[in-house]
Amino acid sequence: MGVDHQQLFYQLRSTSTPLSDKLQLINSTLASSSSSSSSASSTALGQLLRDWIVELFLRSKHVDQTILSPQWWQLLDSLSTGTSTSSSLSLPAAPTLPILTSFLTHYPSAKNLPSDQAVELVSHVAAVWSHWSTSALRKANIDQALDSYSTLLNSSIQVLQRAAPDTEPWQQLGLIHIQSLNLIIDSAGKGSKKVASHALSSLSSFLPTIQLLRSSSPLHQALLRTLQSSLFNVENLRKGLARESYHANLSSSGSTVNGATATGGAASLIYDENGNRTESAAGELLAVLKGMYDGVGPEAQVKKKNVLEIIPVLTRLYFDALATHASVLFPLPSSQANHFATPSAARSAFELHSLTKRRHLAATWTRGVCLNLLQWIHGTNNVGSELDHLKTKCLSDVLTVIETQDLHRDGKEEGWEGCLEMIVLGATNRLDDDTSFEVLSLVTRMDFDAVSPKLEEGLKYLSTTSISTNQDHRGKQGWLRTLLSHYTKSFTLLPFLHHISQAIGSEASHNGCINNYLTRIEFLDALRKRLGGIVPGLGVKDAFEQLSQGIRAALEEAETAQPVEAVEVEQEGRTKKRRKVSSSSAIPLESNTARASSSTAALIGRSRILTLFIQALPTPLPLEHFGVFNKDALEPFLKTFLGSKHASREQVVAGVEMLRVREAMLERMRFEGIVEPEAEWALDKAVNKRLVKLVQDDEEGFVVVEVARTLLQGFEKGADKATAEQVIDIISSRCAPGSTDGRAWDGYLRRMDLGQLPTALWELVTRRHLALFERLGSETSLWSIAERIVSNITTEHVKDEDLTIKSITRRLLRRADLYELPRLRQQFHLALSAITSVENLQAPSTVLKALSASKVPKSLGSIKPRKLVEVIGLFGSIGSMLPMQYLGKSLRNELVERAFGLDLWIGGGKSGVEGELVEGLQIGLRKFVILVMDGGSISPPSVAVISRLVSSADLEASSEYLTTINDLYRKLAQSAIVSFKETSSPARLIEMVAAFEKPLSGLSNRFRRGAAQFMTEEKAYTTLLDVLVVEGLGRAEGLPEDLRTAIASSVQAVTNPFGKTLKTATQQVVSEPKTVFTLADLINSCCSIWRAKDWLANDASECDEVDTYAAFAQATLGTTVSHIVSGQANTMAAESDIAATCLAIAELLAFRIGRTRTMSKDLKVSSAAFETLTPA
Repeated sequence: MGVDHQQLFYQLRSTSTPLSDKLQLINSTLASSSSSSSSASSTALGQLLRDWIVELFLRSKHVDQTILSPQWWQLLDSLSTGTSTSSSLSLPAAPTLPILTSFLTHYPSAKNLPSDQAVELVSHVAAVWSHWSTSALRKANIDQALDSYSTLLNSSIQVLQRAAPDTEPWQQLGLIHIQSLNLIIDSAGKGSKKVASHALSSLSSFLPTIQLLRSSSPLHQALLRTLQSSLFNVENLRKGLARESYHANLSSSGSTVNGATATGGAASLIYDENGNRTESAAGELLAVLKGMYDGVGPEAQVKKKNVLEIIPVLTRLYFDALATHASVLFPLPSSQANHFATPSAARSAFELHSLTKRRHLAATWTRGVCLNLLQWIHGTNNVGSELDHLKTKCLSDVLTVIETQDLHRDGKEEGWEGCLEMIVLGATNRLDDDTSFEVLSLVTRMDFDAVSPKLEEGLKYLSTTSISTNQDHRGKQGWLRTLLSHYTKSFTLLPFLHHISQAIGSEASHNGCINNYLTRIEFLDALRKRLGGIVPGLGVKDAFEQLSQGIRAALEEAETAQPVEAVEVEQEGRTKKRRKVSSSSAIPLESNTARASSSTAALIGRSRILTLFIQALPTPLPLEHFGVFNKDALEPFLKTFLGSKHASREQVVAGVEMLRVREAMLERMRFEGIVEPEAEWALDKAVNKRLVKLVQDDEEGFVVVEVARTLLQGFEKGADKATAEQVIDIISSRCAPGSTDGRAWDGYLRRMDLGQLPTALWELVTRRHLALFERLGSETSLWSIAERIVSNITTEHVKDEDLTIKSITRRLLRRADLYELPRLRQQFHLALSAITSVENLQAPSTVLKALSASKVPKSLGSIKPRKLVEVIGLFGSIGSMLPMQYLGKSLRNELVERAFGLDLWIGGGKSGVEGELVEGLQIGLRKFVILVMDGGSISPPSVAVISRLVSSADLEASSEYLTTINDLYRKLAQSAIVSFKETSSPARLIEMVAAFEKPLSGLSNRFRRGAAQFMTEEKAYTTLLDVLVVEGLGRAEGLPEDLRTAIASSVQAVTNPFGKTLKTATQQVVSEPKTVFTLADLINSCCSIWRAKDWLANDASECDEVDTYAAFAQATLGTTVSHIVSGQANTMAAESDIAATCLAIAELLAFRIGRTRTMSKDLKVSSAAFETLTPA
């Protein structure tokens, strides 16, 4: 070392030099050394300085100036990074673990350290320790390593609790240290017992640390890995009594299923066969956890929570370790190991043997957790408390691990005798906690027999518990789903129905709760689905008898029951006030406040189960018993309560539920083809009278809809016309349009509010009873229905899956039966005509006169543009929602005339509609006319109207607009040909041809100016030629002379101007090939006119201009092909232009080849051009 270095270390050893000066001296020396010295000299200097700083940290008594100084750690970080890059330099020789331990000890209590400096300090420490950690831990003994681990846990609690910015780098530092520590623990050897003991003693700091970390945190995972390696390593598991616990007398654990208590204390967790506490890894761990859980003091509650939250994690770690080390822990006995024919058989035997032993250990572990730690079977005075909830959650998570790892097998005790029964006993004492039902679900899946004795108690609880939106009920729903699954798989679903009915009507259910978990819509839907999938057997008749007997018993009690007292409920709004809700007011049946007398509540609940049974169960059903049950039970009840003016509200609701049972039986009988005797099933007159009153005045949606259904189904069998007309008028009025039309409804009557009543009634009427309205309804009611339908033909987007007035109407309009009802169809046509009518715009001829006038008529000028836009939008909705083939011809003609009138008016520039909207509105109207013409024939508009529509577009119009008007003109031309074939009168066709006075006359001049695009009139003319020649008229010589003359004159009129244009275009294509991609219209027209001229010549000879047409075709074809093959087309024109040109040339080429073959039958024409165009 040179003199400068000697001087440097002399100054560093000086006790009189302040540490800050020494730091500055080192930094300046390093700076000068890096610029002047060699690489080897700089590396040596850095290593010497690093070792000196290590010694400084080890000897320092002022940690705030050294170990807690960001500047020293930054310097050490740079030196460590520099030296670590050289493989010839070793890490510090001095022990460095004490430095980290000192830092971990003092950092949480460091003062006057700003947050940014704290982050910098911890980051530098983590960086340095990432280089030193493994070496430092290997040099230290096991006691020092474990001491650093304890220090890290204790300090982490303080650092993580304050949630400062240094949390992230602190976790990184901890992760680095823990990962290296895990390597040491895995290779601890003889020190494994000491490691396990230390891990147990450190749980008091381990648990809070784990709780402060996110489960996804790498440090969280590393700490769990440390605990697993410490406690559940293979040596610790094998040396303990984990294997011997398999042979333990588990019944000596000090507990019984039916309430006997277990011996308390940490020393009674797991016993061996002699009654002594085991020292297995699991037993020691539970003993420590028990001690922490039973602790007292101000932090006792926090410790209890920590213990409860870690137990499921420890359960998973324990059994994961047992599965991992199964080959060492649970080898096959030597007497069996060599008695297998194949390795596969030996492997299967070992897996079964290992799983059996792990199941015994799982039973032992669960007993320890459940009996001694949680005191599960003991009564609790803190039901509903957070701690009690955590207990239940803890046990639920433990059982989830057991179920996931298949550590319990139904039918195989394997140490589980009485354990699950004990768990069920404790869960039924905590039913107010929803998580207890998660425990019951788990036990039900594991061993249903353990739950069976307490099944009735659980169902009774659910039948007495109203559904609260403020509480979690996933556990209750999950248990019911589990029960449904079990009873379905075991083919005992019908007895389960009886259990449900019994629970609803039991003594414990006499709290009057109508809406409970057993009558909840979601559960009944799931039950309905399961019932629909079973195979009925001999038990169907008995099941019906049991369910109907339950209703009979409830009916007898309901006759003497008193209505419930008025209850006070709090109504929320801008101000809170209390109002009384009596039993006579309307309470939605799915409301959480719905109450009734005990017998009425039981009657309603049991009737829902019976209705479900009748509706959902596949055949055969005991249909012969339906009439008896109706006569003996339902009819007297309906007479007594619904037939009485003094019936209470709950009696009315119960009566409606009985009507639902009655209608379900009737529907099922009709479905099976059995005609019920009318006298036996007829309702009493007093009952009918009350039902009419309910439909008219009741404010409960469920009551109104069910009563309306009953009355309408009764009218189908015959009824007094006056009564039927009255009821139909009432229903129609309650379906009347209102402010709630947009309200979506989920289809469930019992939780429908009054605002959704129109939607429900509309669904009822349109789904089944339109024919009844047609037969018995008045003109007023039919008009109301028709107006309702038409008013919901909307331009808005409607979701078909939602039940709204609009979506129901949309589905109705697609049904053929709507248009097969003559009276209703007449009203519907009138309503549709009214909604699409705009005064003075019904006839296109009237609009043409107004447009040609010098001054707009006042009657038309007063029409507001907003009204026009709204009505035109309706045409689009009608086109998309109504099947046009179902509309009468008169209505189709009326709608088409109005569409043409509106089209002319808004296109004439005098309507006041904004210019940017006009084109889109005209496209919509024309598409509507095309749809109508696709659906049936119409009376076509005058040629003057057609000419005005065709001539209204300019060259700046969009491609969609031009395509639409051309499609419309094609439809009108095809319609004229159909009319000609039907009537043999060519007058309209002659008129359409004559409408083009000078077709294509301006094309030549425009082409010279560079405008190659055709105008709409010119496209319409070529379209007319295509329709006449190709699509409809056949051979020209068979046409009437006047029609043939008109066509020939028109074609002759375009020959000269079009021929000049083609010659000019041919020269242009030869001189400027890139212009070919703008000639799609001209190419199409060449094909149309060439075809028309040949058609007129009767294929006898070539037309006079064939050379001109052929030259143009050859020039455009050659230019297009050459550009496509060379790839230049992509840079010369838009993709749409290329496609349009290729299609036009392909059509022209096809005609040319076909024409050549016709004129020269022996000539073989090459198709090479087609093959070139195809890949393009």
